[in-house]
Amino acid sequence: MIFQYKGCHDYELKSVFLNYVKNFLKIMYFSYIIVPMPSYFKDDEIRGYNHVEEIFKELNLKMEKVLVKNKKHKQSDLNYTERHKVKEVLEAKNAAKIRNKKILLVDDICTTGSSLRAAIDILKEYNPKTIEVLVIAKREFSEEERAKLSEKIEIL
Repeated sequence: MIFQYKGCHDYELKSVFLNYVKNFLKIMYFSYIIVPMPSYFKDDEIRGYNHVEEIFKELNLKMEKVLVKNKKHKQSDLNYTERHKVKEVLEAKNAAKIRNKKILLVDDICTTGSSLRAAIDILKEYNPKTIEVLVIAKREFSEEERAKLSEKIEIL
């Protein structure tokens, strides 16, 4: 469904992802500021919307677009080593808004966690009170993929 929504521009699916937990999340994070993981602005222009922002607008919580992706860096097209360079393409903008605030960093999919770790490192520089992470889906690796990753990690 995420591919249908994001890749095929099926905007009407935006409210499906959080529907069954929306009320719980509203209560749990009522005092948090949502910080969405960014897309490259040209991808948002082509799609007509930022897919992460639209999903989490459903919660009606305060949202600050503090993170910016300054160039195209599509994680799914990169290998393990290249994925860890994501911090080079992320930057903070108007981050003073999150100082001493509770932050809920949100994204659609977590594959390796590289993007989220890079975003957390950047956000920490602005001294938020706390940072929590919420993703819609997490990619699970097969036994074979885990073995290959383990080999690569040992080499690194």
